[in-house]
Amino acid sequence: MLLSSVSRPKLLVMLAIEPRFLAFVFLSQFVPCMICSSAFAQSEMRLSVVQYKIEGDRTLSQFLEKVERHIQRAVEQKVDIVLLPELITFDTWQVSQVETHSQPAPEEIAETHRIASEVSPHYLSLLAKLASKLEVDIVGGSTPRLEGENLYNTAVAFFSDGTKFMQDKIYPTHWELQVGICPGEELRAMHTKWGNAVILTCYDIEFPDLSTKLVPMRPELILVPSMTESESGLQRVRWCAQARAVEHHAFVAVSGTVGQPSETWRHFGQALIVGPREFTFTNLPTQGRAGEEMQIVQTLDFALLRESRLQTDFYPALDASNRQMTGPRLRVRE
Repeated sequence: MLLSSVSRPKLLVMLAIEPRFLAFVFLSQFVPCMICSSAFAQSEMRLSVVQYKIEGDRTLSQFLEKVERHIQRAVEQKVDIVLLPELITFDTWQVSQVETHSQPAPEEIAETHRIASEVSPHYLSLLAKLASKLEVDIVGGSTPRLEGENLYNTAVAFFSDGTKFMQDKIYPTHWELQVGICPGEELRAMHTKWGNAVILTCYDIEFPDLSTKLVPMRPELILVPSMTESESGLQRVRWCAQARAVEHHAFVAVSGTVGQPSETWRHFGQALIVGPREFTFTNLPTQGRAGEEMQIVQTLDFALLRESRLQTDFYPALDASNRQMTGPRLRVRE
């Protein structure tokens, strides 16, 4: 339902009986691209989420060829966008020479910096080339990235029209901090032909303050490149992804890594696409088979999502905005 399709008498009635509709009126007038499906060139998007096997000891050429095969396979399924996992370039980690530990040794710090300087630039160049050549949007998971003397865990999206989007991980894990990865300082939105999206890399999906910051951004798709190395880590990311989908009445896609490159390094990832748990989204959740290198593919209907946002009684992000504008201030007693 678009605001222009509502008669004046009906609009007044809706405002009278549904106070939170006032927030919709405000947003549709001043931020029309966030509400009205006509503002987007594409109402449906076909998404591939990669469940990627980390083998380790891959040479640069072996790694790049492997990534290209995954993207080619996705394109054969006529997808619009491909989502790869977090720290995918760690497939080139020299497992035979550098073991991984929960408390990183100096060799691990050096190896992370080696990947940032020697692998990441070639990887990002490949993604830019493939996005243009194959006419597909690619969210390349994340990779360590050097900016001056600072090291970041950066997710990069390349679009078929040649544009690029970067999002640094806001909350690196303790291991990442210990190898020198700096926290990101800005949370940004991607405004695409099919809707508004954000990237929350792995641990970022678990933080309530980031979810709160998403409220005014109104994301319709939250992309979560992930690398989890335990069953509990996998479940934390999975259930927080579902919580974000409910809170923001949005689609959430999680990519993951699988495999066991060494005795001390095992991956427990699982590709996942979830929605806001409304009866209209009967095709979700979609998830990969545990432990297997594969892709899941799903068509996401953003027009249906926007219609559901207007009709549902359960849209916590909008209700939170409405309370901030019209409701009493919340007091906390300790």
